[in-house]
Amino acid sequence: MHANKIISLLDAEHAAGASIAAGATLAHALAQIIQAVEAQSDDVVHACILSLDAADRFTALVAPSLAADYAPALLRSSIGPRTSPFGAAAFSGAPVFSSDIAQDQTWTDGRKDALLHGLRACWAAPVFGAKGHILGVLGLMFATPKHPTQVETALLNVAARACAHTIERRQAAEAIAESEAEFRALAEAMPNQAWLARQDGTVYWANQRGYEYTGAVPGRHVADDWRKIVHADDLPGAVDAWRAAIAGGIVYEQEFRLRCGADGSYRRFLVRAVPVRDRNGAVLRWVGINTDIQEQKNAAEKLAYLNFSLEIEVANRTADRDRMWQLSTDIMLVADFSGMIIAVNPAWSSILARKEGESLGMDFLELVHADDRADTLREFGKLEEGVPTLRFENRYLHCDGSYRWISWTAAGSQELIHAIGRDITDEKEARLALARSEQALLQSQKLESIGKLTGGVAHDFNNVLQIISGNLQLLQLAVGDNAVAMRRVETSISAVERGAKLSSQLLAFARRQPLKPLVTDLGRLVRSTAELFRRAIGDMIETEIIVGAALWHALIDPNQLENVLLNMAINARDAMQRQGKLTLELGNVTLAADARQPEVLPGQYVRLAVTDTGHGMEQDILDKIFEPFFSTKKEGEGTGLGLSMAYGFIKQSGGHIKVHSRAGQGSTFEIYLPRTLEPLADMRVALSGPVLGGSETILVVEDDVHVQTAVVDMLRGLGYTVLKANTAMSALTVVKSGVPIDLLFTDVVMPGELRSPEMVRQAKLLLPQLQVLFTSGYTQNAIMHGGRLEPGVELLSKPYRREDLARKVHELLLRRHAGQQT
Repeated sequence: MHANKIISLLDAEHAAGASIAAGATLAHALAQIIQAVEAQSDDVVHACILSLDAADRFTALVAPSLAADYAPALLRSSIGPRTSPFGAAAFSGAPVFSSDIAQDQTWTDGRKDALLHGLRACWAAPVFGAKGHILGVLGLMFATPKHPTQVETALLNVAARACAHTIERRQAAEAIAESEAEFRALAEAMPNQAWLARQDGTVYWANQRGYEYTGAVPGRHVADDWRKIVHADDLPGAVDAWRAAIAGGIVYEQEFRLRCGADGSYRRFLVRAVPVRDRNGAVLRWVGINTDIQEQKNAAEKLAYLNFSLEIEVANRTADRDRMWQLSTDIMLVADFSGMIIAVNPAWSSILARKEGESLGMDFLELVHADDRADTLREFGKLEEGVPTLRFENRYLHCDGSYRWISWTAAGSQELIHAIGRDITDEKEARLALARSEQALLQSQKLESIGKLTGGVAHDFNNVLQIISGNLQLLQLAVGDNAVAMRRVETSISAVERGAKLSSQLLAFARRQPLKPLVTDLGRLVRSTAELFRRAIGDMIETEIIVGAALWHALIDPNQLENVLLNMAINARDAMQRQGKLTLELGNVTLAADARQPEVLPGQYVRLAVTDTGHGMEQDILDKIFEPFFSTKKEGEGTGLGLSMAYGFIKQSGGHIKVHSRAGQGSTFEIYLPRTLEPLADMRVALSGPVLGGSETILVVEDDVHVQTAVVDMLRGLGYTVLKANTAMSALTVVKSGVPIDLLFTDVVMPGELRSPEMVRQAKLLLPQLQVLFTSGYTQNAIMHGGRLEPGVELLSKPYRREDLARKVHELLLRRHAGQQT
């Protein structure tokens, strides 16, 4: 359809050109184009053209269908940006579209006249000459408001070019009329091929373009080459039509292909000839123009192809859009600016479990989480202002009552909001879990670093305490008759014991204390400590112990666990200000893998919960609750090591501890200890009885001279024969010498290449009945595995009392003698 309109306009242009060649006036020729333009319009339209002179003034008007009394108003239009569409187009050199004259405030010259004549829209396009100057302005006027489409704009431009060609042809014809020489010069300058024929149709002249294209020789009758230049398939029709035109004296117009003399190719031309008549109407000659329409034909074919392709493309894109709408895993939503949902794709139902029919017509803000509505409304306001949303996150209500995080991209268009939403709930949870894991890792690394530091400090501190303790105990024996000296020695020994307890707590936090775990019935253990709890926390606090049925056993050091529970009970007492309720609850639990707590291994645990009704704690306190030396108590009321010791001990035992608390709502400490399937063990009985010595030989291996001196003196004071060595290598040399040795008493950590455990192994190969007692203020992992003493290993931790040393040595020597008898 569009191609036909273009061809019709080109036909009108050719007709106008032929009219000019026949001597018609410019107004008559332009009227042909104007009428063709009006004929191509789908609406009631009036076309006109205003000619422009060299002084940029409108001088002539061709408007066959416009009212005659409206013509003066158009001719009075001034050239300028805010005069009329005609004046603005002539001023700017660009098309001007007044889609609604009644609303167009830029039309100042003649707008009322246009409205009085029933005109409501006006399109104006400048008519450019071949040299780029403006020849006039072509205008289209409509009885209703109207804005051009892209195709209508293209047709307007084609019509303007047709007018331009017609005007220039007229100018050329006038020049020819003035002078034959000027005519020939102008003919040579014409872009088309021009030719002249006699009355009988014999072509006797052609312009240079005709000769250049066809390759004919100037001066030779062109008719001689007629059959050579016309395509053989087109020749019969062209000749017959030419003969008919000559016979009837009518306009000749044919399309056919002409051969290019340079390369032998053919191009399609519109060949048009009109008769030139004398005053009596007799034909004097013929004036013809060959217009190369190959590009127009190509354009028409291309346009037809594009129209066909466009239809296919639109159909394909519509199908693609429909497939995307149906198959997209992201929500696609259309809503108006009142918030009403107009359309949703299937992903809406799959993500939010809401049926499409139930959602349409709903205000989407009803589904937005209350905490997100203010931000959503602000983003909504930006969309109304034309600002697109690139990434906005809020929560939408799922059908099951939960909320899903949706990340939106949206834009407003034609009073509607088009939005795409991606479900990022899992991503949010993964990021949150990662953040929690990173925080837990940082906390674990922090506590581990502090633990290593405190472990090293405890080692040196225990050695110092052992020196002080050993010498005080020896001094205690020497001043037995001096009551004042004895009291001071006992006070000093008490201070050493407090220091030893502090060091033990540091080692517990560092997870370096030597543990002696037993398969323990935690319910029995907790019940057995109930009386101890009551004495520690007082009668004003109610204590309740709840033990679940068929409670599992745990592998734990019972003495250390008692210390942990006693410490927690005292902390609870202080938090409750000595009045409230303390609950200890035990039960079996199975923990699954939790990405938020990667350090907690999945499996079966015994859960021990200690709950108080105290004042509770804020989050900033909870973040530091297990750090050593951190305390919420007043200065002097606590060391800040109780909970850090509990944390280290439980971690060293393969368990896990966490705390739940809120200000004013009390606190709950949850301890998870791994279940063991081993049989229940007998509770270990602490060493007791009289302090006895003996006459056996003991080899003391200690690198610290002061510690060595103190322990040697204590053992000799008990009657033993004592040998000593400063290194593991020298101790092995003593063993190899053959000297009888009953017991080897060695520090775990010794300098030199030979370590104590290896020295002991080699010594027992030489002396199979040799008893071994290790001692250390910090064992590291030399004789421990997983925080527990290796089977068969005996350890006396520093600082130790003379009584404990005597009893332990005596116990091991009794074992030796029993082994020798068997």
